[in-house]
Amino acid sequence: MKTLRIPFYLSILAVILSSCGYNNMVEKDETIGQKWADVQTQYQRRSDLIPNLVSTVKGYADFEQATLTGVIEARSKATGVNIQADDLTPENIAKVSSGAVAIERSPFSPLGYRRALS
Repeated sequence: MKTLRIPFYLSILAVILSSCGYNNMVEKDETIGQKWADVQTQYQRRSDLIPNLVSTVKGYADFEQATLTGVIEARSKATGVNIQADDLTPENIAKVSSGAVAIERSPFSPLGYRRALS
C-alpha cells in the first residue's frame, strides 16, 4: 500500500501544478492580446491624423505660394522700367542714356546682382 501512495501523491501534485501552469499561460495570452490591441489602437490613431496633416501642409503651401507670388510681383514692379510712348521726350531719353539711373549690386535682384534705381 505504501508503494501506491507515492505515485498517487505525485499524480495529484502533477495535476495541481499543470492547472496552475495552464492558468498562467491563459493569463499571458490575454496580456499579449491586450498589448497587441494597444499597438493597433496607436496605429489607428496615427492613421487618423494623416488627413489633418495633409490639409495643414496644403494650406501652408497655398500661403507660401501667395507670398512668393506677391514678392515676385513687387520685385518686378520695383525693378521694371515703365516707359510710355507719351513720355519719350528728348529729356527723358537723355536722362536714361546719360546714367542718371544708378545701378545697385544686390544678391536679391533677379537681374543678376544688378538693379536699376530711379
